[in-house]
Amino acid sequence: MQKTIIATIKKESNGIDYYKENQGKKKYKIAKNQVNYLIGVILRDYFSKKSQAFDVSILQAEDKKLIDHSFQKLGRTKQEKDVALSKIESNPQYIKDKDMAKIEKKVAESIQNSITDDSIDPINQIDTDLFTKYKQLNINFKQEFNHDLKEVKRNIIFKNSLQHSISNFYEVEYVKDYVLRELHTINWNGQRLIVSYGYSKYDKKLHDPLNWYCE
Repeated sequence: MQKTIIATIKKESNGIDYYKENQGKKKYKIAKNQVNYLIGVILRDYFSKKSQAFDVSILQAEDKKLIDHSFQKLGRTKQEKDVALSKIESNPQYIKDKDMAKIEKKVAESIQNSITDDSIDPINQIDTDLFTKYKQLNINFKQEFNHDLKEVKRNIIFKNSLQHSISNFYEVEYVKDYVLRELHTINWNGQRLIVSYGYSKYDKKLHDPLNWYCE
């Protein structure tokens, strides 16, 4: 919807068609100087606060799907899967659900103390102990992070070119969520598996960075 509004505003001289009724009834238009407010406040309020997308039961259901899909890769038979799962749960990378909240808090605090919103190379400014302790944060993770961060910043530059005000990027929050999401995974036989609940709440935000980490 944001893309539609931005694309339309470039074509219209006075405003954009917001709503029409048939038979020549009411026609509402949003003027150019109101578009930033529409995107930044109204849509965010509707989709972020009113939506049920972040309902706990829905997130748990999505996590279960992702975990089940990962476990399907562990073997062809139930016995093979059970053996692999037992090995995964004893792997140092694996973080038990009961320990996740405490670990997430420590990792989040470490990141917040290591970087700022204007950090040039944030992933390499994080405390190296995190990469030593949590093997999920490997070279592939760093490469994927750097690629995604560059893409987000390119999109922010493009967005800023279409509006009068400048969007601020909360890089610390983005980095924090990116790392915390990865703690719910494990590297197993060359595959990245999602193995614990809590992955989806970060994944949803990270797939919509302009809405969640910009203002």
